[in-house]
Amino acid sequence: MARVKVLFADDQIPSENLRDKEIKAALKDEHPEWSDKFINAFPIMRRAVQTLRDANYDVTVVRTYKDALELVKTTHFDIAVVDLGWFADKGLSETKRRYAGWDISAAIEEADKQLKAKPTLQIIYSRRFAEDATISMRAAEGKKLPVYKVYGDPGHQALRAAVKFIESHLNPTDDRVNDLWQMIRVYWEEPLKQQRQWFKLTIAFVALSLVLLLGGVVGAVSGNVQVGTLTSISSIITGAISTLLYSQLKSMQLDVDKTREVMQQEFRKAFEQLHTPERE
Repeated sequence: MARVKVLFADDQIPSENLRDKEIKAALKDEHPEWSDKFINAFPIMRRAVQTLRDANYDVTVVRTYKDALELVKTTHFDIAVVDLGWFADKGLSETKRRYAGWDISAAIEEADKQLKAKPTLQIIYSRRFAEDATISMRAAEGKKLPVYKVYGDPGHQALRAAVKFIESHLNPTDDRVNDLWQMIRVYWEEPLKQQRQWFKLTIAFVALSLVLLLGGVVGAVSGNVQVGTLTSISSIITGAISTLLYSQLKSMQLDVDKTREVMQQEFRKAFEQLHTPERE
């Protein structure tokens, strides 16, 4: 089974080229204006990514706003974790950084439409939910799960749990499809069983007819059985087989018609349920 593809769009995830022990020093040299608290979050966020990978998710990381917008145009993901604020991305203006995550989220939705792909389920990831309740409300109204960004293992596990929860909604119709399959087996099992039994019975009658016919031919050749008697016996056997075949085929056709009618009704109900607004 293919692994769930997760996009992790966050500007606080360090470059893969940096080893863990090099991250803080490298960022301090490159961005002396950044606070130690801000820089300390980078190695922690690397562990957040690893937590998802350890849970067997296929995680793709994007660290800049520009890269995120470009990637989602060509690559479809099952789940997207989108950081709301992009304060480490110097390619953005000061005013743009604070809510850049909304643009990435919108770009994902637009790309899904362009690619005619299944909608990517999204998580809006932010520490600002506590200071501004309207952010989480906006996420929820947009059918995105708001997850509070916590630096540390409890936060990583909470994010993992959120991704797992969303994963369970990727294929909400699986149980119904399985139910339909079981229904097919139940409805068709008896007609098929009868068909197999009748097929065996027909073979037995044909074999008996051939045995009698062969015996008659031998008797006729030896003079023990008259040709008229042979013809009569063969006609009786052939007529009996034809009558039984017609009767059984008629009965089976009625069963098939009844089964088809029931199946059409059940499938109509099932597909109406599969396309209810709650599941879209």
